[in-house]
Amino acid sequence: MFDIKITVVKPAIAGSTGSEDKLAPGSVTSGVWAEFLALQISPATRRSYAAALKDFFGRELETEVSVATIESFLRLPEREAIGHVLNYRGQLLTAGLAAATVNARLAALRSFVIHAYKRKLCNFRLDDIKSVKAQSYKDTRGISIELFQQLIDEIDRSTSMGKRDYAMLRLLWDNALRRAEVCGLDRVDFHALEARLYLKGKGKIDKEPIDLAAATVEAISDWLASMGESKSLALFVSSRDTRLSVDRLYQIVGGLAQSAGIDRVVSPHKIRHSSITALLDLNGGDVRSAQAHSRHKNLATLIRYDDGRQQLQGKAAKTLADAISEREMD
Repeated sequence: MFDIKITVVKPAIAGSTGSEDKLAPGSVTSGVWAEFLALQISPATRRSYAAALKDFFGRELETEVSVATIESFLRLPEREAIGHVLNYRGQLLTAGLAAATVNARLAALRSFVIHAYKRKLCNFRLDDIKSVKAQSYKDTRGISIELFQQLIDEIDRSTSMGKRDYAMLRLLWDNALRRAEVCGLDRVDFHALEARLYLKGKGKIDKEPIDLAAATVEAISDWLASMGESKSLALFVSSRDTRLSVDRLYQIVGGLAQSAGIDRVVSPHKIRHSSITALLDLNGGDVRSAQAHSRHKNLATLIRYDDGRQQLQGKAAKTLADAISEREMD
């Protein structure tokens, strides 16, 4: 950790005193916060940033987020403001939060302060506060083709909801879509004759076309034929005719895995992992093809998938261990 303990004195940050202290649309500070959130493309990012700000104010400044508290923080001298954020960083690490979580919260604070700085609402930035070094390894092995087959065999495709679930799982597997991408689709995004789907990918503003396999087109078409009239624009709706939420999709996948007797957590993202890993198995480790399939920007991510698929590190360790054992036997 650190050899020098930084002691930070809490500033006199105004607490919430009533309805006038809420983030009202007419205030300058609520305006900059609303502007900042509006700049974020993804609803998930907006939720994440809002949660990060709430956690910072509650954990470090011991107050709620309001017009007064945001204004008080932004008016702090540079040294004091940075001291608070450093102290907050230390609190998160002491609490045992994952590096990725710590970095996400720091990134939210940095981004908001940069926006406020550009609007001349503060005279400091947080650029010099470093992120925590994160372990880049992830368990990317997912589930096997056989287990995924067991999972989709649990779907009752004679029902409308079963047809919906089957179509969604085909997209998770056949096209390695993220759950937010699946739930964010509209009916107009699906073009059966072209065997194509227009998708707003992660971090993208415009929709981009992706090609669909015949089985996927058939599954989506079967669902649309069974769903009847809908007031929602969404491709996948709930039984109440509202856009299916990402949380509900997570529950559906988990429930199917449990019914199939799969003794591990299976999520939409785990199916995405499984799809990518299975493709690498089937195409002999062609990471370029897998990159096009997964739409990962960074090829290094796909190399990690391939290493995980082949378990190269474990094989290397066994080779070296066997070499020592053989020498001992000699």
